[in-house]
Amino acid sequence: MTLIGIARIVRQTFACLRLGGPATACAFLSDNLRRKVGSTRPRTYHLHPRGLAHPLLLRGGRGDLFVFAQIFADREFAPLREQDFSRIVDLGGNIGLASAWFLNAFPRADVVTIEANPDNYASIEANLQPYGDRATIVKGGVWWRRAPLALVRRQNESDAHVREALLEDASAEILEGWDVPALMELGGFPEIDLLKIDIEGAEVELFSHGTERWLPQVRNLSIELHGPECEAAFNRALASYTCQRQLRGELTFCMDLRPKDPSSTAPAPERPLQVRTL
Repeated sequence: MTLIGIARIVRQTFACLRLGGPATACAFLSDNLRRKVGSTRPRTYHLHPRGLAHPLLLRGGRGDLFVFAQIFADREFAPLREQDFSRIVDLGGNIGLASAWFLNAFPRADVVTIEANPDNYASIEANLQPYGDRATIVKGGVWWRRAPLALVRRQNESDAHVREALLEDASAEILEGWDVPALMELGGFPEIDLLKIDIEGAEVELFSHGTERWLPQVRNLSIELHGPECEAAFNRALASYTCQRQLRGELTFCMDLRPKDPSSTAPAPERPLQVRTL
C-alpha cells in the first residue's frame, strides 16, 4: 500500500470515529485490515452514524465500508447539501447507502432506487425499508429502453454490470430492464430534482439513445463515469444543455441543468459551481 493509501485510511478512520464513535471506526479499520490479508470470513456490521434516523447494515469484505467512508467520511455529496430536493432517482443503488444519505439530508424527499445485482438485494432492503413509503426499491437494471437485461459478473462480484439480453442467454441471470421514464412513472415524478447515476458502464447506452424523453425533466444530476467512452457519451448528451459543473472525487455534478436557449447561436458557457465549505 502506498503512503497516500495509508494516509487516506487513517483520515477516513478518524472521520468514522467522528461520525459514529469507536464502534464505527473500529469496524472500518478492521474491515480494511481483513481485506488486505485476504480474509474471506463473512462478517456483518450494524452502524448508526450521526445524522441518520436508522442504522445501516454493511457486509465485511465486500467493499461496503469503503463506500460508507466515501459517502459519510469523505462527504462526496457535499455539493448537494444546501439544496431542497423532493424527487430523487438513484440509478445503481448498491446497498442503499447513497439513498439513505439522501433520505436524511432531504427530509421532504422520496427516493426511487434501482439495483441490478441480486447479491445486494437483502442489504438494500434492510437499509431502506425503515423509511417506509419514502423509499421505493426496484430490483432490475437501468437501460435506455424497457428490455430484458443479462447480468454480467466480473471477478469482483460487487462490480457487476448489465447488457441487453440475447437469445443465447438462456442460462444467464436475466433481469427486468427499466428506463428513466418508467422509474419516474413508478415514483409519480413529473420531473427529477436529483438523478444520481452509478451503473458500471451502462451510462454509454443510457446517454446514447432517447435522452430527449427524460433529460429535459432532470434538474440536477450526479454521475460516476466509468471510462472515456462513458464520458464521451455523457458529454454528447449534455452538449445542448447548460449547467453548473463540478468534479468531486469520482463524481461529476451538474447542477441547475436546463436546455440551452435554441434562439442563441453562441454556446452557453458552463457556470462554475460555488460550494460552501462544510
